[in-house]
Amino acid sequence: MDGTGFLKKGITSAGVQRQYSGTAGRTENCQIGVFAAYATSRGRALVDRELYLSQSWTADEDRCRAARVPDSRGFATKGEAPTTFLRRRCQRPAPLRLGRRTPAGDRCLRRRPAHPSGWVLARRSVSVPVEIAYYLAYAPNGTRAADLVRVAGSRWAIEEACQAAKNKCGLDQYEVRRYPGWHRHITLAMLAYAFLTTIAVRTTERGPAETTPPAPSASPWQKPADSWTLCCPDPHPTTDQSPAP
Repeated sequence: MDGTGFLKKGITSAGVQRQYSGTAGRTENCQIGVFAAYATSRGRALVDRELYLSQSWTADEDRCRAARVPDSRGFATKGEAPTTFLRRRCQRPAPLRLGRRTPAGDRCLRRRPAHPSGWVLARRSVSVPVEIAYYLAYAPNGTRAADLVRVAGSRWAIEEACQAAKNKCGLDQYEVRRYPGWHRHITLAMLAYAFLTTIAVRTTERGPAETTPPAPSASPWQKPADSWTLCCPDPHPTTDQSPAP
């Protein structure tokens, strides 16, 4: 789960304001969408979304009304969005079956208990051993280290999925300004990206035998001189019945 920015020029689009955008790498006038991705070693897809509304937006009733923001939509931090996503998933399980576990790649992690339900993970780069990154992970005490490593190693899936959906399905190509319109466009783009991911996975599973085009056959049209001639083989060739000398 992560957020991605949508750069804007105006001030009336739902949720737009000057705020930090990881997409731009700086503070810009933009909207921020928070997304959830489903990722495996075979593929990934975006499965949920929410438009981030700052306190300056949710506190301005007139502005929210003009942007068609629902009255029930209160302020929520970006970190609280995963709770909303998980609640939706429990009510409507995602019908995705992309397969096996995602390996952690070239990452080496260790764990240390932080409190009864949390862990501190330290990731040391294999290529540059002096570089160490840290994660705060929340999981039951019985969680295996291999599972924590797998989840931490797949964190880039959400960024890659958002970027791919922008490049291939126009996730950021919209001119809508109101809250419902934003969710409709984003949902359709997510569906298109999930469709492309599913097709890519099935094509890969079929293998080259079903995707390799047949070898070209010889053309019946021949050009022995200056003109083309259609040369069709005789469907009933005759056999020479003359006796042998």
